[in-house]
Amino acid sequence: MGYADHGGTKAAMPSSWFDPHFGYQRFGYLGASAQYQFLADRHKGFQNVLHIAGLTLTESATVRGDLDRRSGYAAMQKLMALPEPPTAICTDNNLAGIGAIHAMNNAGRVWGRDVSVIMYDGVGSDSVIRSAVTSLLQATPARAGQIMANMLLARLRGAAPESQQVLLSQILEPGTSDGPLP
Repeated sequence: MGYADHGGTKAAMPSSWFDPHFGYQRFGYLGASAQYQFLADRHKGFQNVLHIAGLTLTESATVRGDLDRRSGYAAMQKLMALPEPPTAICTDNNLAGIGAIHAMNNAGRVWGRDVSVIMYDGVGSDSVIRSAVTSLLQATPARAGQIMANMLLARLRGAAPESQQVLLSQILEPGTSDGPLP
């Protein structure tokens, strides 16, 4: 059988993050344990994008925890406590991202101004965060299901398994959580 995959190691980041006029000098990454392949792929994708731009991600600016809001909150507190905290942060999941935004709010930091944030999977319609967060979105479960159903039907009609492989790209949804530093 073929497979469908979200191109996790090919992160899409806004080009403004690498524009010297925007002022980003230090990048951070926070998220859940890399025990899940999709999270390991997202981290690798972010590192790849930085490498292509001639930038690096320091070990101290990568904070991992659990796949929940409290872990994201604690991770963001660690990043903000660094002698030179990141000016731009990517979170590998929306739960950690929501926690990170709450930590910034509670510390008096303004996301989108003091720190730019890009979050995988967005905040969701049930979030108490009402501002648009710049997000890397995957295909919806309905879209992925439709693709897999079409692959199965193709196989039933005799298509070769190797012809039924799909790599889904991420979509960058602009929001207000990233912008030039003051």
